[in-house]
Amino acid sequence: MLSHKMPKSIWYFLILTGAVSTFVACTGVS
Repeated sequence: MLSHKMPKSIWYFLILTGAVSTFVACTGVS
């Protein structure tokens, strides 16, 4: 794995995906 040198775009994508997943989860529970 290239975890030692990941582009900032990858980190941004992971954070964005996490935020969306959390939002969907909260919306689904409500």
